[in-house]
Amino acid sequence: MLMLGRCIRPYLATASMGATAGVGEHPVVLLDHAIALLRVALVVIIWKAILRSDAAPERPAPAAVLTYVLLARVLLDQLDVRTGVLGAIWEGTIATRLLRPVSFFGDQLAAMAGGWWLRWATFSLPAIVVASFLGVDLAPSTAGRGLAFLASLGLSIAVGAAVDFLFALLVIRWPESYWSLWFARDSLSPLVAGAVVPLVLLPWSIGTVLGWLPFAAMVSAPLRIYTGDGEVGALLASQAAWALVLWTVTRRLWRRAAVRMVSFGG
Repeated sequence: MLMLGRCIRPYLATASMGATAGVGEHPVVLLDHAIALLRVALVVIIWKAILRSDAAPERPAPAAVLTYVLLARVLLDQLDVRTGVLGAIWEGTIATRLLRPVSFFGDQLAAMAGGWWLRWATFSLPAIVVASFLGVDLAPSTAGRGLAFLASLGLSIAVGAAVDFLFALLVIRWPESYWSLWFARDSLSPLVAGAVVPLVLLPWSIGTVLGWLPFAAMVSAPLRIYTGDGEVGALLASQAAWALVLWTVTRRLWRRAAVRMVSFGG
């Protein structure tokens, strides 16, 4: 137990620094989250109008669609993982981070997790209150699926973190600017992951095809488990497979990239 405490202590310190990093910008953060809460209310109203129309889908149930869409926004940081690695590469601070006497991946993930609390306090929890006020039931379809969702969310974070690290490597390999890559990902990832519209509602079997991609393992899979759509075992197995494959690739590519960055001075 003592050994475990010594191992995790550096990461707890990093998480603590990550938790306080955005507090100094709280006026801007609070304004952004206030606007995001307004968007949540508008999304609920729009989806309710769609689901009441004649063109409303028969599957999944309207209540499940609303739960899915709201959770995709409430759990945005966990379903669409963003570490600070892309910014660290762009700023050049990646060189000093690689020299820290802790796991580089663990250091980045601890800082990311520490930074989650501010959004939860100023957006996610208020969004749940807003959703409840607008008549959205955010309870899982069954208690068993609620427990399975917790495991699925952990796998979602693992897949999302690997995707984030791999995406950051494009800054090194691709001669485009940091912001070009950032906007490209912001435009593409939510759509193909099922964060904007549930994949099952996409026409022409597009959702079935996208469901085989790792992006679906980040968003669509855990939300489908929570809302009662899809076979739990198959979805968890798909997430676990993507997590294993992507982290194997990520670790190998980052070992090569780290040497290259150090040789050029970071």
